[in-house]
Amino acid sequence: MLKSWCSVLLISIISGAVSTAMGGQPLETESARLAARGTLKVEAGLERQTSADGSEANVPAALEYSPADRVEIIVEPVVYTRIRDPHRTLASGPGDFEVTALMLARTEARWAPAVAFAAEVKIPTARSRFIGSGKPDYTVYSIASKQWGAWDTHLNLAYAWIGRPPGVRIQNVYGFAVAVERSLRRFDVVAEVLGNTAALAEGQAAEGGESTVAPEVGGEELVATVGGRFHVSDQVTLSLGGSYDNQRAVQIHPGITLRWR
Repeated sequence: MLKSWCSVLLISIISGAVSTAMGGQPLETESARLAARGTLKVEAGLERQTSADGSEANVPAALEYSPADRVEIIVEPVVYTRIRDPHRTLASGPGDFEVTALMLARTEARWAPAVAFAAEVKIPTARSRFIGSGKPDYTVYSIASKQWGAWDTHLNLAYAWIGRPPGVRIQNVYGFAVAVERSLRRFDVVAEVLGNTAALAEGQAAEGGESTVAPEVGGEELVATVGGRFHVSDQVTLSLGGSYDNQRAVQIHPGITLRWR
């Protein structure tokens, strides 16, 4: 069985134009530099993960709108997911649906980072228990962003209340994410490390760190990602990332972002 690649603490924010408001795919770490009022972003991607246990493919999408200079609303459906073991398809269909609200608390100063806060709800729209837990999750997190010379840095800290499927002992989750970005004209170089504590209570995990009753609910996770973005224009950005996690799973995730203001 494969764990869902979507960490409970983190949601993909989409980016478009060449600007100081970086962040976005292939990273999952959030930026505290929110888009200007009236900005609309649409994102689509493909995530392909492989490990010794099988493979998982996801088609995530995102719609982000900034109704005010200090507020962003993000709606993120997983349009399609397919999970396979080495011999057969275990599940396929739509994934869960996430809605997130972000609010900027403080802009960046010379020695102080920009700070934002966010709240997320996961709506359990997945029909298969291999894809989703069938229960809602609620996450709050803080975001700090600071420019250090040519490098843009971001730190996220999160706490999630995990929905409890029948027959599984669940515990709430702490998470973190750290990312760095560097812009080279129309190309961005990016990297991140993110992780979270186990959602499964001690003694609930089978081999591979998953529950046999609710495979989507996983154990501890630690993921490293490197990648880049190419800004085709002020409205179109292409991205590509590669990730490796503590279960020895490898993921490749290309994407495209469209931006209007």
